[in-house]
Amino acid sequence: MVKGGLLPTEFIELLDYIKDIKLHKHNAIKDINSALNDRDTYKKYDSAWLYVLLHMNNGWRASDFAYKIPRLDLPDKIRSISDFENTNLGLEDARYIVVQLSSKLQSLKHTKNQKTNYFFCSDELIPPLANALIICELRTRLLGTNKHYLIDFMNQRNEMLKGTHDSLFTNFKKNFIFGSLKMNRTFIGLMTDVVKKKTKRNPLEISKFIRNHSDLDTTNTYIDIPKEHVDYIASQLFDKGYFGYTYDLFSKVLLGETSISSDDPLRKSAVIKDIFGDIYKIENLARYINVIEQEDEDLFHYLNGHSENALQEKMLLLNFGQLPAKEANYQCIYGKCIFLDRDCNKCPFAVPHFYALTKIAANMEKRIIDYLEIHENSKYLGEKVRISNLLFSDLIVLSHAKQKFGADVLSAFIKIEYDDLKEQISALPSPYEYITIERG
Repeated sequence: MVKGGLLPTEFIELLDYIKDIKLHKHNAIKDINSALNDRDTYKKYDSAWLYVLLHMNNGWRASDFAYKIPRLDLPDKIRSISDFENTNLGLEDARYIVVQLSSKLQSLKHTKNQKTNYFFCSDELIPPLANALIICELRTRLLGTNKHYLIDFMNQRNEMLKGTHDSLFTNFKKNFIFGSLKMNRTFIGLMTDVVKKKTKRNPLEISKFIRNHSDLDTTNTYIDIPKEHVDYIASQLFDKGYFGYTYDLFSKVLLGETSISSDDPLRKSAVIKDIFGDIYKIENLARYINVIEQEDEDLFHYLNGHSENALQEKMLLLNFGQLPAKEANYQCIYGKCIFLDRDCNKCPFAVPHFYALTKIAANMEKRIIDYLEIHENSKYLGEKVRISNLLFSDLIVLSHAKQKFGADVLSAFIKIEYDDLKEQISALPSPYEYITIERG
C-alpha cells in the first residue's frame, strides 16, 4: 500500500462526492455572492472545488495547480454569475471549456522540471470540471486578486488553508484530510496497479511518463485495487483525447463488431465526402480512396487477428500514452513503425491525440498560402503532388476531430470556423489530379 495514499474505495467515494455538480455549484456561487457583500466571509470554495477536481486525474505538484491553470474564454451566453446560476451546462459546452483548457496547458511546463504538462480529464469529470472552471473564471473577473490564473486561495503561497478545506468537505466523511501529496501518491499507485492487473507490461515502464508529473519514487507506489473496481478506476485515469478512424475502429472491434459495411460512417469515404461533397467521386480521387480503404481493411484484419484481452491491453496502453509513435502526439497501435518514410497522419496504424491539432492548425494557414503559390507558379509536378497530399491528409485529420469533439470545439482550437476553412479549401485550384495513389 502506498504510504499516505487513499484506498481504492476512498478514491471512489471522493470521486462521487467531488463530481456532484448541484451541490458544489450551489455552494461555490453562494460563497462568491457572499464575498461580494463582505470579502471577509469568502471561503474560496470555487478554487478548492477546481483544485480537487484537477487532482483526481493528474499527478502534478501543488504549485502547478496553483500557478498554471490559465484564464478561459466563456460562451457568449454566460456573462455573469447570475447568468450561470440558472444555467445547466450542456455536454458540448462542457467539452468546449475542457478542451480549451487542454489546448492552453499544452504550451506550459511543470514548475520544477520544465517538462510538458500532460493534462487528463476522464469523461465522467468533464461536466463538473467545466462548471468549476466557469465559476472560477467568473469569480476572477469579479474579485480575483490574481488575474492570471483561475485558482486563487488569496494567500501568499496560494495554498488551500484549513478554513477553505473544511468548507469544501463539510458534507463529506468526517475526519477526511485532503492533500496534494496524498493525491499524487494515490494517482500513481492506482495507475501502476491498473497497468499491472490489465496488461502484461511492467508497471515501472510508466515511470518515465509519471515522472513528468511528480518527484515521487515510482518504485514504491502500489495500491492493490479490488477486482470489482479495476475497470471503473481505470476509466478515471484514461486520457480520452485520442480520436480518428483508427481509434474508432479499434473501439468497434473491441465491442465485437466484425465487419465494415459499405455505408459504415467510420469509412474514410464518409469523412472525405464531408470535406469535399459529392465531388469526391472524381476519378483520380476515387482511386485514392480505394487505396486508403484497402489499408483500412488491412488494419481491420490486423485488429481482428488479436484476442480480446490483447486488444484491451493495447487500448489501455494507448490511453495511458504508452504506445508512442515516431511523431509527437501520436500513438502507434502496431508498436514498431513499419512505414519509415510515411508521416503519422497518413499511417493506418497511428492514432492522433487532440494535441496533434496544434501542429496542423499552426501549419494550415501557411499550407494554404504555399498551395496557392505552388499551383499557380510552379512548373514541377512533384511540388504540386506533395502539397496536395499534405493538404488532403491534414483535412482528413481535422474532419475526424470535428466528428469527435464537435465543430465549435474544433473551430475554437484552429482559430477559424471549420465551415469557413472548407470554403477556403473549395476555392483553391483543384487538388484532385495531383493526389497520388501512393501514400508514402
